[in-house]
Amino acid sequence: MNGFEEILDAAAKGAEKYGPVEGDYISPQGLLICGKCHTPKQCRVTYGTRERVVGCMCRCAQQRREEERKEQEALRMEMLKARRKKSAIQSSMLRNASFEGAQSTPTLEKAWNYVKNWKMALENNIGLLLMGDVGVGKSFAAACVCNALLDQGYRCYMTSFVAVSNMEWNDRARFLSQVGEYDLLVLDDLGAQRDTESGRETVFSLVDERYRSRKPLIVTTNLGIENLRNPPNLDMRRGYDRLLEICGPIHCQGESFRAKGRRMSGIVRKECAC
Repeated sequence: MNGFEEILDAAAKGAEKYGPVEGDYISPQGLLICGKCHTPKQCRVTYGTRERVVGCMCRCAQQRREEERKEQEALRMEMLKARRKKSAIQSSMLRNASFEGAQSTPTLEKAWNYVKNWKMALENNIGLLLMGDVGVGKSFAAACVCNALLDQGYRCYMTSFVAVSNMEWNDRARFLSQVGEYDLLVLDDLGAQRDTESGRETVFSLVDERYRSRKPLIVTTNLGIENLRNPPNLDMRRGYDRLLEICGPIHCQGESFRAKGRRMSGIVRKECAC
């Protein structure tokens, strides 16, 4: 028996799994027909002088297989997105940040508008500088932008100035050499890094690398615009001047979500105590 005959015999045995179920019937040609879609579940294959009845997929079985394939592909894409976000957004608290379901705020509306105009921002190297008090949603808005663009297939990365400043020298140098490769770089908490020569140099290097790469940068900070325009020393001014050149300032205002959360927790505790 040659290889093709072995395949025919295997297919004939495999016809059993396409066997009859309630509603199926036999055609005048002696082949099994699906009772739902009325297309063959069996066919005849001839090789030389030998003929075999082998199983085949009826139309509804093909549709089921296609639906299963699409479900598996959707699951694979979701897993891929989750892995991409895990590696792209360093803060585990921000990896699931999304515009969907989030309470609308002026900051989020501006962030969403940035996503809608992303191609223009990318072509013209337009970034954002999200400024405001602690807890008003700057980091969340920046992470929403990052995740939205990751979902569109862009290469994005979000970390903080503190995290980069605290890297070992070799790791920091390696990271600085890669920051120009991302379509979007998001740097959180400008001003929270240590006020040392190394910290100031890290800020300048990060901003300068993005400036030279001509790719957008999003920065969040608690510092005010006057602090950025009139920093206490020349080292900081170099980085801040370049930052203001490539990032449009957005003043994020409103009640601190953290303070609101603490207050609501206090109310709940009082009500429970009653």
